[in-house]
Amino acid sequence: MPKSPGEIWVLFAREQAIVITVLAVIGKFTSTAAFSTSYVYAAEVFPTIVRQTGVGLCSTMARVAGILAPLIIPLDKYHRAIPMAIFGSIPVVVALLCILLPETRGIDLADDTGDNQLPPEEQKNEEFY
Repeated sequence: MPKSPGEIWVLFAREQAIVITVLAVIGKFTSTAAFSTSYVYAAEVFPTIVRQTGVGLCSTMARVAGILAPLIIPLDKYHRAIPMAIFGSIPVVVALLCILLPETRGIDLADDTGDNQLPPEEQKNEEFY
């Protein structure tokens, strides 16, 4: 008879190893799909003039999150639910924030930032004419 919640998890893990493996593979698949989709969407949402910078910034933030993720695991020494709450709530919050992103289906990619100014290279050329 298990005496603590940890023992219950160990019993569950021993009896349901296939279920845990399937859920882990599904989780890895969806995280990889989300990571790839973020690159495609980032390239569509930024105007051409700042596209490389925007995609690079998104990539950097994704890498920083990957670096910080292992630092969340030791928080379970304060309470077992802290890492689960962080890893469970952040994707939900991000998914809700994605609703605010603009739709890009069937829309031409933006060529400029919309401020109706010429790029610095073209401004210099116009001064000499």
